[in-house]
Amino acid sequence: VDSVPQGARLYVSNLTWAMTDDEFKAHFSKFGTDDAPLIEARIVRNSYNGRSRGYGFITFSTVEAAAAAKEGLDGQELDGRAITIQVATSTGPRAAGSKPRRRRRRPRKDADTDETTEAVADTTSGETQE
Repeated sequence: VDSVPQGARLYVSNLTWAMTDDEFKAHFSKFGTDDAPLIEARIVRNSYNGRSRGYGFITFSTVEAAAAAKEGLDGQELDGRAITIQVATSTGPRAAGSKPRRRRRRPRKDADTDETTEAVADTTSGETQE
């Protein structure tokens, strides 16, 4: 799957949670041919409970087959839901030294007074006060 041409992999969203990989593949297989077969059909699942996350990826061997599937099925109903199809893009490796985004820290609540306090840095002395 790593040697697939750019544009031959599709991102499909708005899938039902009950859909299986086999049903997903069967729906797209009519766009694969002997010359340009469907390589992979995978629904992304939650790692904790195994339930579908509502989207998946379809990989064809050619860009033309992927374009035909996108044109033929984008906006069509699949198990009662209108699916959305886009050409998948690679996120690529992160730049050296980059870190994932972190959530902001929440202000602390004083347990005795139930008041919110924030740490304030004193720029003149370099000490932190609350």
